[in-house]
Amino acid sequence: MGGKRMRVTVHVESDEATVLAIGLALALVFSFTLIPALAAVLFSAKESEKVPWIMQKLEELYDGTLRTALKHHTPVLIVSLVLLVIGGFLFSRLGAEFLPRLDEGSLVLQLTRDPSMSLDASVEQQKTTEAALLKFGAIEKTFSRIGTPEIATDPMGPNEVDNFVLLKDSSQWIHDGQKFSSKEKLIEAILKHLEKGSPNQEISATQPIQMRFNDMLEGTKSDLTVKVYGDDLKTLQADTKKIAEVIRTVPGSGDVQTEIKGSVPLLTIKPRLEALGRYSLSAAPVLDAIQIGMAGETVGNYYDKQIPVPLTIRLKESLRDSPETLADLQIGVDSNLTLPLKEVAEFQKGEIVSPILREFSKRRSAVLINPRGRDLQSFVDEAQGKINQAIQLAPGNRVEWFGTFKNLEDTRSLVTFNRLGYTIMKGLDVFFQNEILHADLSADSSNTDRNGLGLQFYPLPHFEFSGIWTKQKSTAPGSLGEDYAWLLMHYYF
Repeated sequence: MGGKRMRVTVHVESDEATVLAIGLALALVFSFTLIPALAAVLFSAKESEKVPWIMQKLEELYDGTLRTALKHHTPVLIVSLVLLVIGGFLFSRLGAEFLPRLDEGSLVLQLTRDPSMSLDASVEQQKTTEAALLKFGAIEKTFSRIGTPEIATDPMGPNEVDNFVLLKDSSQWIHDGQKFSSKEKLIEAILKHLEKGSPNQEISATQPIQMRFNDMLEGTKSDLTVKVYGDDLKTLQADTKKIAEVIRTVPGSGDVQTEIKGSVPLLTIKPRLEALGRYSLSAAPVLDAIQIGMAGETVGNYYDKQIPVPLTIRLKESLRDSPETLADLQIGVDSNLTLPLKEVAEFQKGEIVSPILREFSKRRSAVLINPRGRDLQSFVDEAQGKINQAIQLAPGNRVEWFGTFKNLEDTRSLVTFNRLGYTIMKGLDVFFQNEILHADLSADSSNTDRNGLGLQFYPLPHFEFSGIWTKQKSTAPGSLGEDYAWLLMHYYF
């Protein structure tokens, strides 16, 4: 009889997550099966009781030093006390940092320009800036980001630029025959070079990862931030400028910027209701004319190889910047009558502060600081002292320090709280004791009942204090209850 053959093909598709899960599962299996077997075969240890030569020498050195110190214990104690006093004095003079600053190998220059600058003008100035940077001998590459990215995780205006700078190896930090031994000196030289090659902008230097973490944690891109809170925008801006001027006089201030850069020109167009009433018009024609002239309006499409391209009507950029041109825009009153916009609308020129930020239901301004060449604690202490002496804040305004200094203060308070809790709460142990003993003696059996109260106190790892009191009662004939109390104190040194 003939048979039929059937072939079944199974096609399995896997993504990266599945491959990763299979790899982790196989790694787990191999770590408990194959790896121990290979380690036992390849790394079998040969036991030897012989002490290595280096350990013998170290033991001999330690034994001789210990014998000498015990023989001449008085001079050793005197020298130890003197060194202890000197160490305490030096420790009191040391500064403080929240975390040591790690060298990322690259820089980011935060450039801030006139708030009223357009995107095209900012791009042109950025070309000049990057050309000046590439002339510096220690810089290998540079690229920049202007304004807000497509994913608006970091809102910035067209006048704000993050200029990333990739440095050469430290052995090639040379410019105009001068070699820079430290990164702080290199940064200062780059900033001076850039101020000459591309002026009219504020520059602050930091590191890419450090800048991003500062922005995520504190909402500002600087290592240290002085935030000023208040209700009145004018007094807020004035106090911020005064604080920035004082901080610039403190040694080690590095880069100091104000968050509010100034005002932006604003043109306000208000429809004149009484003029519109004479022509029996509403405000809609006025608003439509302004919208079409400034933002544009799509009136149709043309097709480029089946791709629709919108046709938009609006004024060109040079005319949009002219209030006189806007005032001459014509609006339709009747089928045969038009009027210039200035006949039915009022044009007012003004200024507005940009940006206006809020925190804790208050308006906020800030001074952005990137200290260099000095520890954080001593810099903040001196800056706070000068600010308190030189500046009297406007009524209703208040100042707070944020950034790495805030993290340092929070860490210190946390350590103090934990130490206090360990000393009083965790170091104190009160307990009750209840013990029943049954003794089977040859003469007669007896039961012993012990009840007691104890106290243990461990304020420090090298100190121990214990106290226990017990009351013993026995059921054996002729026995009497006895009191036991003992005190234990250990001090390890």
